[in-house]
Amino acid sequence: MRKLPVQDVKEMTTVDLIDGLRSRDFSLLESAGCRRLRREMYVPGFLCRFTVNTAFRLAGDQRKTLISYKRIRGKLCKLLDKVTPAEINGNFPQTDHSRALVFGFNHPSLGEIGRFIGVCMRDYGNRKHLFPVNLPWYEALMPIVGKLEELGIYITPIITPSAYEKMKAYASEDWLAQLDAIRTGFSNHYMKLCVEFAETGGIIWVAPSATRRRTVFNSADECSMKVACAPQTMSLLTTALVRAKVTDCDFVPIGIQPPAGFKPGLNLFKTYRMSVGNPISMSEASDLLRERLPSGRGRRLDHEFLSRIAKQVTVLGSSDIIYPAS
Repeated sequence: MRKLPVQDVKEMTTVDLIDGLRSRDFSLLESAGCRRLRREMYVPGFLCRFTVNTAFRLAGDQRKTLISYKRIRGKLCKLLDKVTPAEINGNFPQTDHSRALVFGFNHPSLGEIGRFIGVCMRDYGNRKHLFPVNLPWYEALMPIVGKLEELGIYITPIITPSAYEKMKAYASEDWLAQLDAIRTGFSNHYMKLCVEFAETGGIIWVAPSATRRRTVFNSADECSMKVACAPQTMSLLTTALVRAKVTDCDFVPIGIQPPAGFKPGLNLFKTYRMSVGNPISMSEASDLLRERLPSGRGRRLDHEFLSRIAKQVTVLGSSDIIYPAS
């Protein structure tokens, strides 16, 4: 893939950038001098592509009928059950297809995403799912993006806080000023897609932390509402849905307990434990959005949603990941 001059990027819209990435015409990471981030994704990217491609090959039928896609989803689900096993406490809600679902979860590693894809295939195989994907992951998954969309999995690039800091460290000098614009453009595009998916009864998967971290809350002060939750992901998402007048939507908290000795990666063949909590309806989320924390800073919605995730984490028997280790 070619390197894109920074001047060309300045003249391109966010949609143009994403279309170029999808067509594998260029690599933003290579263009910005962040080749190292791209290399880090070689092995996990290969494993993900191999799993999806294997499911398509095992299913056999290439006619792309509803039956063939059901067969592919079944094969993929079986593969994921073996490679990324999960033990689930509670039930994932079944709703009318016109009612959107937002699943929010603590995000200690990459491993839970593979387990969630299994949930998508098993419990919601005939619905569309939206995942925000960190730019290095997005570029690594481009060869199979078409197959993912055929299965109802839609991904869109974002630049997480940790990736942003790494890119600033690696990026060439003429790219530094452009990174903020790219990051903002990706975030705005993601919010637009969230609205579109919610309006059509899709399913949106969100890590409120906006990055991988071991804890649900950043600090004890954040948990006790002395300071605002950061980032305020759920408030931003709910605000976008309220402005779009979306009413049929539920926000569902999921607690994740990774296996003992887990690493930030995929943790293949190790069992994760997941617990599904009580949802927050759109009307309740709107009310919580209007309430501020006692300190006057931050919205009560973010704290309430993280608290429900934390409750599910404790249901799984883990209390040490609600606060950072001292």
